This record gives sequence, structure tokens and C-alpha cells, in this order.
Amino acid sequence: MSSKVAIPVSLDLTGLRILFVGAGAGTRTKLAALVDQDPMVRIVAPEISSQVQALADKLTDAQVHKRAFVESDLAGVSLVYGMTNDPAVNARLSELCRARGLWSNIAQNRGGLSFSSPAVAKKYGIIATFSSETGQPGAAVKARDDYLKGPR
Repeated sequence: MSSKVAIPVSLDLTGLRILFVGAGAGTRTKLAALVDQDPMVRIVAPEISSQVQALADKLTDAQVHKRAFVESDLAGVSLVYGMTNDPAVNARLSELCRARGLWSNIAQNRGGLSFSSPAVAKKYGIIATFSSETGQPGAAVKARDDYLKGPR
């Protein structure tokens, strides 16, 4: 019996481009958590929500493409979030990321070089992360929110 081996890490993405495929609620949540760090991003989706566009507008280096994902979108990126509603696009993106050795977090597609993004809280100059062993991000978000409501 093999078990999943996961370790928490913090990545310094300074100077590295992050690709978001899809521009709905998932991308909005991830981007909102990163916007104060002014990351370099590329966002590709047939429809860009106004909230995602507003977040991208706050960044120094955001490439926003209102169109379907194409393989060349992976050029020059270091980390990939795939958050589309299309299982075929997500599966293809996952396969392309594995073939290129790119770390990815792609909806419904876990495998080699995949990662999960924990819920993050910043308090007292400390960064705390919350993850769920059961694959239920809602539980991690609740734990984070409870932590943030605690004593100051």
C-alpha cells in the first residue's frame, strides 16, 4: 500500500510567471491572495470576470488573454493553476504540465508535479497555512477563518 507523501513548502516566485487558465471564482480567490505581492501572471480564459480583471489591473506585470488556452501559453511560466469548468481542457493542461515538468494545481487532475494551495492567514507577522488531509478545502478555510477570529 502506498500513501501520499506531502510536505508544506513556501515558494519564492519573485521574477517567475504564474499561469492561470480560467478566470472565474477559483482564479479570483488565488489571485486575491497574491495581489499584495505583485506577482507576474498570465491569465487565459474565454471569459474574464470583472473581479479577476480588477485584480489583474492592480499588478505591474499581468498578461490577460480573453481566449481559449493554447499550448504556447505555457512558455515562460513556472507555476500553473488550471481552473476551468471544462474537464477536457483541465486534463490536457495537466498532461502538458507533467510533460514539461511544470508544477501545477489543476481542477480534478492530480498527479506527478501537482500541488495544493493551502488557505493562508497572516497574523502577528506570521504566515500560517491550513490544509485538509481529506481533500476538503472548505475545512481548511474554516480552520483559517477560526484562527483569524481568535485572540489578538
